[in-house]
Amino acid sequence: MIWLLDQRNVLYLLFTLALWRATGVYEVFFALTSFVHYFRNISTFYIRRGIDFGSFKRDVLLFKSLALLQMFYHYLFPSVLPFSLDFISIAMILTGYVVSVMTTNALGIDRTYFAAELGMVEPKWITQFPYGYIPHPMIVSQIFALLGLYKASHFRNEWPYVVPIHITMYLIHMMQEQFDIYKRYPDDVTNK
Repeated sequence: MIWLLDQRNVLYLLFTLALWRATGVYEVFFALTSFVHYFRNISTFYIRRGIDFGSFKRDVLLFKSLALLQMFYHYLFPSVLPFSLDFISIAMILTGYVVSVMTTNALGIDRTYFAAELGMVEPKWITQFPYGYIPHPMIVSQIFALLGLYKASHFRNEWPYVVPIHITMYLIHMMQEQFDIYKRYPDDVTNK
């Protein structure tokens, strides 16, 4: 996990930890570390030039992992209501993340992180399941898993806005992909 940390990420995490410490409000840290990966994804998909691909993948993986770890911690160890075993919630979470892993497997790691859109690999039409069966399977599977977290009353009661914000960010990015919204450069051959 050390390779996920570079100087910029260490400084950012130290800053957010210091804010948590100074305010005594954990939610500050939670908010400032839970949504970073969406902003990196959306901005990288839009800009597409001058991207340090290794740093991009590292940052997204770090902050998505941190967001998921925090959500799973709060799901399993709620502080307001006691943990409530909800089999449908658990089935939704597992199904969503299993399909997400299958999607990553079908795309490959680099294509998962926009390598084709960034011009690093040739575009390729993917037909392996779940592609061809589930529209936008990466995003849909993630949203399904998040709704599984949200279905659990103990999590929803304690963190009512977290899952809706995550879903909103996924939908923004999905619209960006669906409508191919990215910066067009004058010298880009595909614009002509």
